[in-house]
Amino acid sequence: MAKPAANVSWVELACCDLTYQALRALRLPASVTELGLSHNWLGEGAAQFTNDPVSPFPPHLTELDISYSILGTPADAAVLFRGLPASLTHLRLSYIPLSGEYARVLAPHFPSTLKWLGLGTNGITADGAAALAAHFPPALEDLGVGDNPLGDAGLAALAAGFGPHLTQLWLMHIGATDVGIRALMDRVPPNLDSLLLDGAIISKDGLEFMLSRIPSSLTWLCLASCVDAATGEMLRVPATVPGAHPDLVVGVE
Repeated sequence: MAKPAANVSWVELACCDLTYQALRALRLPASVTELGLSHNWLGEGAAQFTNDPVSPFPPHLTELDISYSILGTPADAAVLFRGLPASLTHLRLSYIPLSGEYARVLAPHFPSTLKWLGLGTNGITADGAAALAAHFPPALEDLGVGDNPLGDAGLAALAAGFGPHLTQLWLMHIGATDVGIRALMDRVPPNLDSLLLDGAIISKDGLEFMLSRIPSSLTWLCLASCVDAATGEMLRVPATVPGAHPDLVVGVE
């Protein structure tokens, strides 16, 4: 594989069968700030470099996508994630299995600069959610954890880790009901702009509680495919929400 030019800022290496050792051997230029590494074997064999502190990632990297990649063993994953650069602001990890053990390996290595975190379809359950939430970066603004079997316990665990700068929450199809939604709204970030809760099962009382707690900053609330807990039919939402942002849009389809 040819090495990227010395002054390049964006590199896409998806589906290249890259292992950890192969990524190290590439010695990507320090100029790279955006890197796509999805569909690779990035963790494979990483544990053999446990005592080697050199990171395979460019030092000024701000955006990294390793979705659909193989992490290897938890020991491999630990070596891979410890190399995440301190400059990183966007990290996409969708479609990578993150059981509680892997989540505990990943979370301590979240860079404090991270603003956007994509964790869709990772198989994250309540224990994994708790491990992740314990290390959410304070700068985090956009969090996507849709299509994970979090359940109410997982949603409550995530909410416990929300920081004040969070503005976008993607919580579609996570198995949420009134219990989890109440826990969420008790800790809803004060500057939240968008909240997506597609597929939740909500009672009339639960809906009223949620709408009474939405911050005045919210402009987009998506309740598509949400079900009324009492009837099993599509959830009906009031046309107006008292005290809400004047531009609030509530989507149900």
